[in-house]
Amino acid sequence: MRARPFAPLTTPEFDQVMQRNPVAYFGARLALAWVCLSAATAQEPSAADLEHFEKQVRPLLVAHCAECHTGARPKARLRVDHGELLRRGGDSGPAIVPGRPEESRLLRAVGYADVELQMPPRGKLRDDEIEALREWIARGAPWPNEPVPAAEGEREESFDLEARRAAHWCWQPLGVPPVPTVANEGWGRDALDRFVQSAREARGLGVAGEASPRTWLRRASFDLLGLPPTLEDLERLGDHPSEEERAAAVDRLLASPRFGERWARHWLDLVRYAETYGHEFDYEIPEAWRYRDYVIRALNADLPYDQFVREHIAGDLLPEPRVDPERGTNESILATAFWFFPQATHAPVDVRADEADRIDNAIDVFSKTFLGLTVACARCHDHKFDAISAQDYYALAGVLQSTRRQIAYLDPQGRLAAAVLGSEERARRASGVLREALGALPPMELAREIEALLALELSLPPPDRAFELETLAREGAVRGTAESQEMQGFGPHWSGDRQLFWMGGQVGDELALRFEVERAGAVELVLTATKAPDYAIVELALDDVSLGAPLDLYAPKVEATGELVLGTRELARGSHVLRVRLAGANPRAAKKHFAGFDRLQLRRGGPGYEAEVAAAIESAAKEHGVDAARLGRWSRALRSDAARAEGSVLALLARLAAEPDAESRARSWTDARRASEEAVRAQEAALAQTTLVARFDRDFEGWYETGQAFAGRPALAGDWDPRRGAIGIAAAGRADSGRLQPKLQGALRSPTFEITQPRLHWKLAGTGGQVRLIIDSYVMDTYNELIFGDVHFGVDTRGRTIWRNQIGDVGRFVGHRAHLEILDDGDGWIAVDELRAGAGEIPAAPDASTRAWLASASELHAIGSALQERVARARIACAEGALDEEAREWLALLGEHGLLELGVDARTALEAEHAAWASEERELPRPEHALAAADGTPEDEYVFLRGSWRNRGPEVPRGFLSALGGEALCRVPHGSGRLELAEAVLAASNPLPARVLVNRAWHHLFGRGLVPTTDDFGVLGEAPTHPLLLDHLADWFRAEARWSLKALLRRLVLSSTYRMSSSTADPRAAELDPDAIWLHRARVRRLQGEALRDAMLAVAGRLDPAMYGPPVALHLTAFLEGRGRPGHSGPLDGAGRRTIYQAVRRNFLPPFQMAFDMPVPFSTTGRRSVSNVPAQALALMNDPFVREMAQHWSQRLLALGLADDRARLQRMYLEAFARAPLAAELEAALAFVAEQRATHGSGADGERETYADVAHVLFQVKEFQFLE
Repeated sequence: MRARPFAPLTTPEFDQVMQRNPVAYFGARLALAWVCLSAATAQEPSAADLEHFEKQVRPLLVAHCAECHTGARPKARLRVDHGELLRRGGDSGPAIVPGRPEESRLLRAVGYADVELQMPPRGKLRDDEIEALREWIARGAPWPNEPVPAAEGEREESFDLEARRAAHWCWQPLGVPPVPTVANEGWGRDALDRFVQSAREARGLGVAGEASPRTWLRRASFDLLGLPPTLEDLERLGDHPSEEERAAAVDRLLASPRFGERWARHWLDLVRYAETYGHEFDYEIPEAWRYRDYVIRALNADLPYDQFVREHIAGDLLPEPRVDPERGTNESILATAFWFFPQATHAPVDVRADEADRIDNAIDVFSKTFLGLTVACARCHDHKFDAISAQDYYALAGVLQSTRRQIAYLDPQGRLAAAVLGSEERARRASGVLREALGALPPMELAREIEALLALELSLPPPDRAFELETLAREGAVRGTAESQEMQGFGPHWSGDRQLFWMGGQVGDELALRFEVERAGAVELVLTATKAPDYAIVELALDDVSLGAPLDLYAPKVEATGELVLGTRELARGSHVLRVRLAGANPRAAKKHFAGFDRLQLRRGGPGYEAEVAAAIESAAKEHGVDAARLGRWSRALRSDAARAEGSVLALLARLAAEPDAESRARSWTDARRASEEAVRAQEAALAQTTLVARFDRDFEGWYETGQAFAGRPALAGDWDPRRGAIGIAAAGRADSGRLQPKLQGALRSPTFEITQPRLHWKLAGTGGQVRLIIDSYVMDTYNELIFGDVHFGVDTRGRTIWRNQIGDVGRFVGHRAHLEILDDGDGWIAVDELRAGAGEIPAAPDASTRAWLASASELHAIGSALQERVARARIACAEGALDEEAREWLALLGEHGLLELGVDARTALEAEHAAWASEERELPRPEHALAAADGTPEDEYVFLRGSWRNRGPEVPRGFLSALGGEALCRVPHGSGRLELAEAVLAASNPLPARVLVNRAWHHLFGRGLVPTTDDFGVLGEAPTHPLLLDHLADWFRAEARWSLKALLRRLVLSSTYRMSSSTADPRAAELDPDAIWLHRARVRRLQGEALRDAMLAVAGRLDPAMYGPPVALHLTAFLEGRGRPGHSGPLDGAGRRTIYQAVRRNFLPPFQMAFDMPVPFSTTGRRSVSNVPAQALALMNDPFVREMAQHWSQRLLALGLADDRARLQRMYLEAFARAPLAAELEAALAFVAEQRATHGSGADGERETYADVAHVLFQVKEFQFLE
């Protein structure tokens, strides 16, 4: 016998009347789509309201009001220690009017709206605190069920943990209840059905009949996959399936990759998953989507839930993490990202309070998700109702205080780890060869070579030069900002992957850039610039002489101009100024008048240039009796990047060589000596005023290393450095991310320390690295430096080691806890020698080799012999194994430029190793980046009295909830304690993880949990309706199913309870159990917004089955406005991807999903609201996506070539509702088709529009939106 098609939509009497007018019947079905269903009731708000009060409101009343407004003589006779007393009010009347905040005097007082009524008197509350009070009153000012305190004030209630634990059901151990006996033994297929039947019989309830197989399959398909069943699924099941066929159908659903996508959405609600931070500018959370993909893979693989929990809490600490079989990367660590999805602000006034709020949010999500407890309610005081003390809260807070956020480096297929091993072995071999060869170096005639070099440089034509414009000094003031900009994301067309970006200027403004020319001569000027949609037209001039016609920098997209020849000029030695003037804008350009420039080249070139240089080298070599090849290498060295590094030996040589005569050179040498002595004295005096923070002479002791770049140890004296060529020599005692391979990535993190000085000083080198000071675990400084200036900076020293003073806002945070990060996230490298703290600045000084050379030669004529002597000492030091920094710099300088005469065998071996290194660098994969947790310095937290970090109570050891074992289960000898916490959560004595998960599964399959408050098993939550069933399933899930979610779902879906129809003929049952709490029938459930959207894609034939990857951009409408609005809009249909792959931006959540109760991701939401409001009907009528899907469904249907309208409509009903239309429905639909065809015409376009209208109607029918 066929089950009724969809009981809430129609009645037999209604059908009989409407069958007389088919068109009216079909239209009425559309109209009924707007009718609310009594079975789809909204969730009860009491638990959430009380939680909001306990977390947001009571702490405000205690901290700001209780001092004056409690006790025997409250001011103005107003007391705030109970809701009834607030409603009663004081001398001025009621303080609050529940539900009407605009009429509540309390809101007027805290808002300072009345000059005579401003509370608290010491200062106005923060806006978010006022909003919390406003929301509480708007909710009806709920107050827990506690007695009104006596006039003398409420006596402090003692906190008896043992009494509370004994009194409440959730703390009790899991029982193994016997399966009950029932009167109706013929009903039920599973033991769980007996528990349900027993509860029904106890209340005198009967049971509904069984839903039709197709209704059951549609229900199961949406519940397990979030998609409608296919026609093949329906045909395979048939109308009279056996138990085996039903089981096979469920197994197919559970095996589908769509399963993980559906159930991942449930899980993401729990962990407040989002891909942006929300707040004012909605900045992106880096790599958030990898967590979403992790959850989908874990669910599809049926990862045991206990391991799933373990990985979430401490996946980065597992001794044997899971490895993804396809990508070959660490899978377990990805789960720990859930700790780091809070809402976050870019400029907290009190960063320590912000940290406390972030930890509070993490504890809230952790405890609700895994334990079903509101532990965060114990932040300000012992929990008012549950067996959770403030000490318990801060034991967990210490665990998170000892945990850091990281961007982890995932190694694909272990290739990076293998490369590190191979590179270490290669470096060991090459270092041995190098040390031996350096010890055997023959004496060198450097004195004569320097004499020949200086003579040669006077006779050479001017060399080619290239200036990176972002590095040039600005001449005078400039409107707006002109700064270096990273261009790597736009392609490999910019020198050094950077440009000079000028923004904020206006037409007529000028930017002047100064550069130096060492030698006079004629050169060709070649400019490389950038074009973009918002770039200006510019005029260029050199030394106030125009360089030709204006240059239009507009292009529809960002692109490099290529080389622009500006003509040939005769340039004198000395300073020159390139001027850029904003002259206007292309009519098609956005009128922002931006501009971008890459570099300026001065080309000598021309016929005979190389021959001229070669002849000059031969002549000078012959005259001074030196080798011409070596002299040529010296000459090329003076034109290298190293020769432009101020303070280096080559820079000094280049400056001397550029002088026009001996007298000028002598003067330049004397000036350099004097400047060096002054700089060295100033630097040594400044260093004496600092304290050492870190030095890496031997190891990284106390620091935390992730990734592969730093390779476990600093460089040693005499180590081979292939970045400097085959004969490169590494600087010793540095944390160097490029000592093995610059393409390796990684991070070093310091121990946590207290900032005691206003400035930090870094002795470092590198290109492309980054340094970050993480203050109170705050990581939003990279988005906005409003109050965090210079707490992070990029490193590009062009190979030199310098002192970098970290100043900015660091001094504002003296007294705060912090840690440091040395980051290499790209193809560059960073090397840190030491780190100091102080109050001043450390000035620059020449390199060790340069200062030693200057000090050893008082006259210009002695510089050659002095250099030869210093190098000879370096050679001896190397042979004796005493290679200091000065000696290393000399040998590295000569080796890098081919001036060390090693033996043939040594050179051959080193060149072979270098070739292998270069080949490996080309083949090396980049790591995947992932948001994850990492252990930091272990820290126990203090109790914050009244929840404020400024009011310190006793220190609490890191640990777990006392009521669930506490210290006995979670002793933390070292580390954060997250691994110990995970094992304590999963201990056999803890009944909550299994109960909570089983209850969540029941909730999603039956529409209401056995414990209705899925996230709160405490006193404020609701008690279980079927406590014995809950324990039966939890015990089975843990002991027999071995934590298998798929096994649990399979059992539930195949049960008789799940198969029940949603309608019953027994009117008495409807009276006794109107909401089907006792399961006398199935609950009618509305599809979640995601399932509704995905179902439309599916029936329209537009669902793209592609899985994983970065999110699809949100389709932006004119109504989605505000700060942080995404820069571009995604496709209307989300590229056909399932909703779970659509971007989740906190400030720009998709309107269609919001209309259907998508939760705002701020905290755990295990039970979504289920509303039935006009906005949903309007969305289904007018949303462009819905209309587009109706068009696609129509096109797909017509392309099938079905015989007639009747066949088409029958197929549409099957696809939409998993059933054939009733006769009356079919006749009404046929009439509707005829009516629409008359409107649209009978041609191809008319047919498409007609059936698009039919599809649009079917989308709006309640049967499409609900599961019966």
